[in-house]
Amino acid sequence: MLLLNQKQYPAGHARRHFGTRGLQAISTKQEMDVATIEEEEDVATADEGNSETDGAEYKNAATSVLSNFMQKEEEELLNPILSAIDFDATKAAKLPIETLAAVLDYELYTKEWFVTGNVNPTYFSDAFEFQDPDVKLSGIEDYARGVNKLFDQATSRAEIISTEVIDDETITVTWRLSGKVSIGPGGGLTIKPYLVYTDFTIDRDTGLVLFQEDRFDLPQWDILLSALFPFLIGKVTSDPAPPVEERDVAMPTLDGGGGGLSFPAGLTNLFGTKDGAGGLSMADVKTFGIAGTVAYILTELAFWAVAFPVASAALYQSTGHWPDVINDSTDRGTVLGFIFAGANIARLLVPVRLGAALALAPWVDDNIINRGEQNQESLEDVI
Repeated sequence: MLLLNQKQYPAGHARRHFGTRGLQAISTKQEMDVATIEEEEDVATADEGNSETDGAEYKNAATSVLSNFMQKEEEELLNPILSAIDFDATKAAKLPIETLAAVLDYELYTKEWFVTGNVNPTYFSDAFEFQDPDVKLSGIEDYARGVNKLFDQATSRAEIISTEVIDDETITVTWRLSGKVSIGPGGGLTIKPYLVYTDFTIDRDTGLVLFQEDRFDLPQWDILLSALFPFLIGKVTSDPAPPVEERDVAMPTLDGGGGGLSFPAGLTNLFGTKDGAGGLSMADVKTFGIAGTVAYILTELAFWAVAFPVASAALYQSTGHWPDVINDSTDRGTVLGFIFAGANIARLLVPVRLGAALALAPWVDDNIINRGEQNQESLEDVI
């Protein structure tokens, strides 16, 4: 699907739709019955190497044959990443294309859905189509299941280098593909790292992704030879793409429209990173810089500020008296026991606590971290 490429296309190219090869021109003097016509059409289709399985239309014989080595449908149904995705989720509201590009950059950087299939369907049109020189398919669910089947989830990476707005309806993502594909003998073929350029076409009316086409920086023979004969890499075939430097990528803050706190769109999906585990971590909080760190400290202080009164009230309800933590060691130990139990429960709510910190971060940034700058700007405006 993404491994075998037949030709490269420049950025901003027009869409190419591949259909089955039609019958050769038939002389009007020739008389052919319907059975003969259907037979020639079948032969032409076979020559072209087209086949359609699992919702994907394969464009050459090699891709079609190799697809038979991928995981079976019953294995796919047990996949925790795919089963956690709500493909019928309500679509996202239309965003400025620059904001959409930043959102896609963050989600792709954290989820690597080009190889995991862990997509966010809310950004994709119901009419979404994917196409490359080997495969054409329709629907974001078929795309997600296709890439998840194709790539070995233990080793494959889609490291995002950049996400750029090309024009008012095109976003191009540059990324580095590496790892293994789940086809071929011996548990699959290892991919020599190379660059991929993904062009998203955006529907101007809805702001959703309508079309995706992938381009590659290596020709087909280089990719295939490097996978089959790794010892040729750097000698006959080109060198691997260089490693990708880590970036600080933050989910853009989307204004809820009512003033006050603004909630990052990522909070709608607390779970769902590359490995399908909890989606939020301290790395997400740190993307907000000092504001994120301060917001996290405030949420932790809020827990401890509430913990003591709650523990004291619990002791009062059970014994009938308020705790004397200074003079009574029994009361002090009981209160600490309640707080300790609450802390253990809080550990189970780490995504919620991190989500609260992320939600608070924009407010902290505006009202604490940058408040002096805002006051200075207001003063300059008055002057």
